[in-house]
Amino acid sequence: VREARLGYLRACAEMEAAVRREMQALCAELEPCLPALSVAAHWSLIFSSLSAHVGCAMMKRWSLPCLQGVDSDDRRMSVVGCWPYWLPRSSAAPNSFDWSGLWLLTAPNMAGKSSLLRGTLAAALLANVGLFAPLEEGSIIPRFDAFFLRTASFDIPSEGKSAFAQEMDDVAILASECGPRSLIMLDELGRGTSAREGSALGVALLEWLGK
Repeated sequence: VREARLGYLRACAEMEAAVRREMQALCAELEPCLPALSVAAHWSLIFSSLSAHVGCAMMKRWSLPCLQGVDSDDRRMSVVGCWPYWLPRSSAAPNSFDWSGLWLLTAPNMAGKSSLLRGTLAAALLANVGLFAPLEEGSIIPRFDAFFLRTASFDIPSEGKSAFAQEMDDVAILASECGPRSLIMLDELGRGTSAREGSALGVALLEWLGK
């Protein structure tokens, strides 16, 4: 038994050494090709992702919107039949509108304001990267250099932040990074404080964005 055990250990050691030699030889052979292999792997991932996106978009009946030229200064957005991307087309109420400049959207609770903001910004983002979006044919989307969507905030005890503090952090990031070609959507700003202070904050931010 002892001799058999020693023979088994020697065989394992020899096998390990042989595998190591083969792997080292393979690495030496592939080393000059590593840049090409890396590029091929990246392109394979991109093409497989695009193929999955197109297949899903066709199944969900998304369309490819018209994207304005790079040098165009026209900031108008014409949206035809936009619906929330997380819903099937048959279960959603499509929205069509022309958007230019600064808008203040008001409606009763549960009217779909947040869904409209999220769905529109997601459609504009998808269009700007050349992908299909949950829109009907005929939509025209301008080119944006940044996208900002701020929804309701909540307390973050682990970071020592209240909902209002989180809102102020979001507004500070927005104010420092947005520009004239940015798409900005703010939802329920000022919810983390009193109605009076929240209204004052919202009006001040609207005035600043309108300048």
